[in-house]
Amino acid sequence: MKNKLKIVGVVCHDAGGAEIVSSYIKQKKITPVFCLDGPAISIFERKLGKINNLSLSDLLKQSDWLLCGTSWQSDLEWSAIKEAKKKNKKVISFLDHWINYRSRFFHNNELLLPDEIWVGDESAFRIASNEFSNTLIIMKKNYSFIGFRREFSLVEKEEKYSLGKHGIKILFLSDNIAESLEHQFGDQNLFNYTDRSSFEYFYNNRLLINHNIIQITIRLHPSEKPTNFNWAISLQYPQVVKSNAKNLIEDFIQHDVVVGSDSMAMALAIMCKKRVVCSIPPKGRVCSLPFDEIEMLRDLTK
Repeated sequence: MKNKLKIVGVVCHDAGGAEIVSSYIKQKKITPVFCLDGPAISIFERKLGKINNLSLSDLLKQSDWLLCGTSWQSDLEWSAIKEAKKKNKKVISFLDHWINYRSRFFHNNELLLPDEIWVGDESAFRIASNEFSNTLIIMKKNYSFIGFRREFSLVEKEEKYSLGKHGIKILFLSDNIAESLEHQFGDQNLFNYTDRSSFEYFYNNRLLINHNIIQITIRLHPSEKPTNFNWAISLQYPQVVKSNAKNLIEDFIQHDVVVGSDSMAMALAIMCKKRVVCSIPPKGRVCSLPFDEIEMLRDLTK
């Protein structure tokens, strides 16, 4: 099998899948060709350098097998699975996060599963095994998590940023949930909350987190429009700003507390020993992240 599977065709759109697949490619040093779109392009180029981006049809001609991320905001990976099956090419999907696994393979009223599904941790393995009982599930090292923790530790030692000295700074992580749900299901409020309602719930109850907040920074999701959350910048007590950090590590270094809804970045914050609070409003669904360290703002309001 190894002699046959020489060149991997990498297909990614959304940020979560791009992070995990690009880290795997970088670590394994295998020979790839790429069909990327959306946030995936900048993520791969940040880790691997300039990418020669192919169309899906050209990628299929030049590759022996496919390794895909999964997306809510695009049907690129779903189309790759469909076309790979037509050509009898092995296709593997590497799952990120811990939610909505089945819907990632469902587009145009059709469910298409790959030959194998890879996951990066035991919680994901358990969920995927329950969801896809007839598909081979394999656990792989999550080099994205490993590399992120290592880089954060190095930067933290160098920066020596003074936190909490005159009050705390909170980083709010948007995950662009409304746009994702609108694209996938045609209903922005399917989970009974949006990024806006999550932020408003947090802002209105912020004193339950700390009484001396001097700044709230909003970090937009890579797929969001730059104008999102412009409405919140008018809030002044405490000051609300948008992040201009070059990366997530820089934002973590400069903030005391991380708040969000259900973002993968919240899991990264836990791994970096940050205090993390979930601000999904009480009527919204329960946070899916499998980390006991995450505090629920809805519990603090009781």
